[in-house]
Order: sequence, then structure tokens, then C-alpha cells
Amino acid sequence: MAKISQKDTQALIDAGALTTDDVAKLQTEGLVATRKTSKKRFMKTKTGTWVSPQFYFQGLKGQTYSKKMADLKTKIDTLIEEFATIKTNTKER
Repeated sequence: MAKISQKDTQALIDAGALTTDDVAKLQTEGLVATRKTSKKRFMKTKTGTWVSPQFYFQGLKGQTYSKKMADLKTKIDTLIEEFATIKTNTKER
């Protein structure tokens, strides 16, 4: 059986058919897809050292994202994609 996508899950939450608790239970059962992570991106410092920007919620400890948290994470990821790059040459690290 295929997993329900994040987009479809959010539509069901918005429609009132599912609660975030329901989604968390379905995720632990493997029926709902979890948020996908993007490829690691890098930026160079003024002195030429490669660094990777990070964003996380301190204290989350296995809890599920709220809608606002997911929206914020998506916006941050978009900014990181805009300003940082994926390194193709691993020797540059």
C-alpha cells in the first residue's frame, strides 16, 4: 500500500477529516509520509571555508510539527536553496 503524501495529509487536516494526533499515529504506523529533507547545501565564508546552514526546533524530541512549524521550515528551506549551493566535488570539503 502506498503512503499518503504530506500534501494530501495537510489537505485532510485542513478539511477537518484528520487531526495532527491522527497524523502522528498514522506516521508511526508507516501509512503517512513524513516530511522529506532536501540535499545538504553549503556556503563559503569570507575566508573560503565551506559551511552548511542549519535550522531546527530545539526541544522537539520526537514531537510532530504543527502547521506553522511546517510552513516556517518550508520557507527557511526555500531561502537556503536560494542562497546556498549543493557541492558536487567532495574534494572541496
